[in-house]
Amino acid sequence: MNDNPNGVDYIQMKIDTKTYYVYERNRKTYIEEPYNGIWKIPSDLYKNIKNNKNQLIVEYED
Repeated sequence: MNDNPNGVDYIQMKIDTKTYYVYERNRKTYIEEPYNGIWKIPSDLYKNIKNNKNQLIVEYED
């Protein structure tokens, strides 16, 4: 069993202690939190995350 989406390219995001996966499947865009749910997101949000993924803060500590 995998926590990450199968058969698609995805972007992994970590926020606090949670991990999210953002991906596109069959021309629809989603965010997934393993063992909690999968939600459809606007394609503009997906494109924004994808186009700026290298500029997002990957890890941050106070």
